[in-house]
Amino acid sequence: MENQEQNNRRLWYIRRRGQIEGPFPQGLISRHILLGRIAEDDELSFDLVTWHPRDAFPELVPAVMQGEVTDRQAAERLEAARRWADERTGGDRRQGDGMVAQDRRRGRDRRRGSQSGRPPRTTPEALPDGGAGQGGRRWAWVLIPPALLLGGILVAVMKPGDETAAVIDCDSPPRAGIDWSNCFKEGVDLRGADLRGARMRNMRLTAARLGQARLRGTDLSYSELAVASLAGADLRDGVLVGAGLRGADLRSADLRGANLAYADLRGARLAGADLRGAVLGSAIWTDGRYCAPRSVGSCVFSAPPPRDRL
Repeated sequence: MENQEQNNRRLWYIRRRGQIEGPFPQGLISRHILLGRIAEDDELSFDLVTWHPRDAFPELVPAVMQGEVTDRQAAERLEAARRWADERTGGDRRQGDGMVAQDRRRGRDRRRGSQSGRPPRTTPEALPDGGAGQGGRRWAWVLIPPALLLGGILVAVMKPGDETAAVIDCDSPPRAGIDWSNCFKEGVDLRGADLRGARMRNMRLTAARLGQARLRGTDLSYSELAVASLAGADLRDGVLVGAGLRGADLRSADLRGANLAYADLRGARLAGADLRGAVLGSAIWTDGRYCAPRSVGSCVFSAPPPRDRL
């Protein structure tokens, strides 16, 4: 339980133009994505080893930004969310939290607004009459609209079955559909286990034994599976976006239709693996070379590997 809590408080780093900034809490990262302060080509990492573009981490992108804004109401909700996040209630926005002090706003991501990662400290004393009388009434109105707006945003973006309502129990026995996201299970023996449709995002499964496991439709996005054994596993239609599979044994695994975009497959064993229809865009192949963004079924090499990926 302690490890799970620590993982939920994961800190993130930003790399842009070769410069690394951080660490920053997940909430602050999401807020600055909403405000356009983290560009699409900026890279993020939580371990300073594996780096991926911002959009490779959908859990960091606020729900109100996901999907195309095709109608007026959706556009208004997005703008309202940005106004709320920008904390336009006053205070000195010149004193930031380090992240924004180093912020390099560019091109279409340039916005006006708060340069602080924390809410401004506006107090009643800062208002006319020290917050009393007419000033006090103004203070009340300053507080009320953001609260109402936040409630409206939450109603708009939350829906039944939202992932934030999922119950995660790392001690539960394996079963189909279980939610083990963020759990630590390094070296666990799950050979032949039925984990179809399970949520296993951001897990630590280093050296785990998953041979012959039934993992069809399972979400293993961003999980660490270095030197894990997945020989003969059924991973059809599985989601392994950004998964760390360095040195993993995937021999004879069924990966038909699986999404391995941005996965790290350096040193992985793939003899006999079925990759028909598997998405391999931007993955790192077994020899360290990049797969082209539209690689499907096989890795179409796009360029020599950069030095930091060898």
